[in-house]
Amino acid sequence: MRAQNIISRFSGAAGALCLGAMCAASALWLSGTAALSCVLTALAAWLISRSRVPERAALAAVFVLALAVRAAFILTARTQPVSDFELLYEAARGVASGDSTALDSDYFRWWGYQIPFVYYEALVIRLGGGVTALQLLNALWMSAGAALIYLLALRLAPAGAALACGLLYALYPGAVLLSGVLTGQHPALFFALLAIYLATAPEASWRRCAAAGLCLAVSNLFRPEGLVFLGALACALIYRLSGRREGRRAAAVGLAALLCAYLAVNWAAGAAFTLSGAAPEGIGNSRPEWKLVLGLDTSSGGEYSPENEYILEIEDADERRAAAAGVIRESLSAGGLARFFAGKVYGMWGAPEDTDWAFPDGTPDWIPGLLQCERGVRLAVYVLALLAALRLLFGRRELSGEPDIALLAALCAFFAAYLLMEIQTRYRYSALPLVFLLAARALRGRREAGR
Repeated sequence: MRAQNIISRFSGAAGALCLGAMCAASALWLSGTAALSCVLTALAAWLISRSRVPERAALAAVFVLALAVRAAFILTARTQPVSDFELLYEAARGVASGDSTALDSDYFRWWGYQIPFVYYEALVIRLGGGVTALQLLNALWMSAGAALIYLLALRLAPAGAALACGLLYALYPGAVLLSGVLTGQHPALFFALLAIYLATAPEASWRRCAAAGLCLAVSNLFRPEGLVFLGALACALIYRLSGRREGRRAAAVGLAALLCAYLAVNWAAGAAFTLSGAAPEGIGNSRPEWKLVLGLDTSSGGEYSPENEYILEIEDADERRAAAAGVIRESLSAGGLARFFAGKVYGMWGAPEDTDWAFPDGTPDWIPGLLQCERGVRLAVYVLALLAALRLLFGRRELSGEPDIALLAALCAFFAAYLLMEIQTRYRYSALPLVFLLAARALRGRREAGR
């Protein structure tokens, strides 16, 4: 049990550091509207956490509300794909009509991990759908994810607090603004949350852990973030392994099942795409150093810049890595690293959402006000999650458990990764549900709720 205490305290400390930085970044240049939104969000969360709602009714409410809000936004905003999303959609249209020549381009040769998502879009198009159908599918994936967030929150907090968590996420403007964007982030996040739900169940069997590994592999096909969640679930199972002796064998078998299922499905999917000719060069990333070149570019603040794109053209892997390392060294030798990394934390976790993806033809007049509200909601959730991490750090051992460890490990992994890699505000989409779930831990609510 001493080992579990150490893991709990370490997780709480690491989570508190990351969440403290997120709070500080979001509080910078806070407007009056955002501050009011922050206070009202915290108040609403507290009031809802005191409610008594049957769990089935609460689950239905979270799902229906999330779906209604996202569908309404999609049908009103009429977002059209732009930039990479347009390229992916046009490639999918070609595949659906039997022409896959677009997949022979350098883009798909370099970023082969995008190909499975192209085939997903192509399937929807082949069945008669188009942009709107794909967007409404986004809404379904997101709403099912919101329902999973509620179910996961029930393992962390009383029913009222779980409902507050689910409703806040269902209405969270940052997620709603991305609902019309044709990105693989939506199905990827759903399967990652499902994996966490399966693997962190009380006394989870090896079959549940294997199913979680399968879900993470599917998530990885839509967006290659599965390794982050795999590591987080592995930490949770190691935490269980370090507990009572009678549960160690089950934890070890569960960990093995998780890893084997994830690796086997990933390998099988890669082999299927390669051998079938759908992705002759595989579905991996042949230019992994590029995200680091962008992320450690002090002149651009770690955001996208075309300045060093010549590196992508270098075919020899050793030469390409050497060129990338040289660019990174030159960038970091310019000095001001503390300011640079602080700027990255603000740009990733504190800055307002980028609405160019949702409104490429111009931002409506009501959006700036919504963005200020979004910032206030996000700050309130950050603060609640920070309180939860501090409770884990300084509270009794009983406050900790596999779900806490998994959530904190994944959140810290995302935070650390984006200190090094390219940042965009839409990249925090996969991490924010973890923050909402931790926030539920800070809401004590009533211990008993109607069922």
